[in-house]
Amino acid sequence: MTTVLALTDSTEDIQHFCPAGSTFVFRIRLLPAHEHTYEHFEEIYRSLKESCDLSTIDVVVAEYAESLPLLYFMRRDGYSCPALMIPHNNPYPLHILCYFLLVAAHAHPGDLVLCGSRHAQRAYEHLTGIPARALCTFGISDVYRPLPRDASR
Repeated sequence: MTTVLALTDSTEDIQHFCPAGSTFVFRIRLLPAHEHTYEHFEEIYRSLKESCDLSTIDVVVAEYAESLPLLYFMRRDGYSCPALMIPHNNPYPLHILCYFLLVAAHAHPGDLVLCGSRHAQRAYEHLTGIPARALCTFGISDVYRPLPRDASR
């Protein structure tokens, strides 16, 4: 049985990605810019290590940029398993790019970034060398359809 570590703020999304196997959810939250410090992420990582045996994890679902430093710390400490990264934004803000470069320094061949556009896919692949796929990572109802161009005028 596969054991998934979900670094997220919501279990709803994870149920879609991890329908089978055992899932351990470690809740993270979106952080204001002033809390994006090495020391703060080390503290969160210590809490993660205390709450879960990381040696039993087969795959990590890393949602949001805040999960990337935790994934980096795991890899730095020798826990190497593939990760599905879902940043929900483009890699251009400097802190996000730095987090991805840290992860890329310890990349796993099975890593994958899910991003919302082909432009973001190309950027992630070019900047980090980590494979990416353009996939809508936020909910869009199928009731929305493009209007005829004449209607927009």
